[in-house]
Amino acid sequence: MFNQDQFYQYINDNKGKPFKYGVWDCFVFVSGYYKLRQGIDYFRHLRSYTTKIGYFRVLRNNGYSSVTDLMDNNFCSNSLSLVKRGDVVVYDDCLGLCDGIYSIFLNQDNNFDYSFIQTNKCGSAYIVDRATNG
Repeated sequence: MFNQDQFYQYINDNKGKPFKYGVWDCFVFVSGYYKLRQGIDYFRHLRSYTTKIGYFRVLRNNGYSSVTDLMDNNFCSNSLSLVKRGDVVVYDDCLGLCDGIYSIFLNQDNNFDYSFIQTNKCGSAYIVDRATNG
């Protein structure tokens, strides 16, 4: 179940972390939140990379053509018009967390801050819930 205080505490506690593939990137950002929320690290098996090329190689080696393909095959998709705070969204092959009208993504240019993208501009959304994802 979504806990607003937990969500914003996670966002604020991690603000200022520098982006680094395999250490603090979209998989770590999203899976860290869900590990806190549900006690499950959904993407632990996908973090054996240190570069952008390695990131895509790990996806391919696990049978996925993209982040969207990974999400489509493991989680319940959700209409962008029905997405709720805390749901996972995908934009430009990156995972983020929905925060209502805007969604939160890690900023890859290492200015230690988040990027906010209008949720309706995201390509897809997913419900990450033990009850719906097995």
